[in-house]
Parts: sequence; C-alpha cells; structure tokens
Amino acid sequence: MFARLEPMNRPNRKSPLPVSTVISEWVQLSRVHGPRFRYSPRSFQLGGLASFMAGIIILFMAGVWLWQRSPHQCRRLGIPQHCQEHAAPMVLSLFNKAIDFVFAAYYLRVLGPAAAGSFATAIAMAGILRSLPIGGSTSC
Repeated sequence: MFARLEPMNRPNRKSPLPVSTVISEWVQLSRVHGPRFRYSPRSFQLGGLASFMAGIIILFMAGVWLWQRSPHQCRRLGIPQHCQEHAAPMVLSLFNKAIDFVFAAYYLRVLGPAAAGSFATAIAMAGILRSLPIGGSTSC
C-alpha cells in the first residue's frame, strides 16, 4: 500500500539516505508522474466546512460586539451617522459572499462537474417555479 522511496541506482541500500538524494529523486519522479498530494475523505471536507462556518460565526459575533461599541467611538471621531448605517450592509454582503464561495467550492468538490450542473439547474428551476403564481395566489 505504501511505496518506499529507494535510490534508483541502489535499491537494496539499508543505511539512511541523505536529504539531497531523496529530494533529487523525488524531483525526478515528479517530473515523470507529476506531484499528487491528495487527502480528501468526506469527514475531512465536512470538518473544513464546519470549521469555516464556526470561524464566520465568531467573526460575526465579534463584529456585532464592535458595532454596539461603535456609535460612541464614531461620534467622538466625527464620522457621520449615514456612514455607519451603510457600512453594515456592505460588510454583511461580504460575509454572505464568503459563505457562498466556500459552499460552492465544497459542493463542486463533492458532486463533481456533471452533478454540479444538474444541481445548478434544479436551483434555477426552483427559483423560476417559486416566482409563478400557483393556485391563484399572487402574494410571495
């Protein structure tokens, strides 16, 4: 299951290899086969997604705490009230885009290109059907 890197010219050598020999042989192998480092079980991917979401929640809580303290500081610094009011939607929009980006990277990795296209089609179709008035109701 695990391959052991042996010197190409002396495969039965028992003594430790110098670092320069290992690096040069790895470079030679990587030129032929290309380096491939891949560790992606589903639990690792879900753990990364959960860690990212936990980090976003912590940043959001810190932002709320700072926002509650900001009116006093902003008045003291002379920042107009409308600047404070417009800053919150911009920052929240950036948070939303970061969450969307990471979730898209996750589902593209899990689903693959073909299934991701089907997923996008289903989402678009759901949006179209949601906008149609069904049963005579015009309210959304």
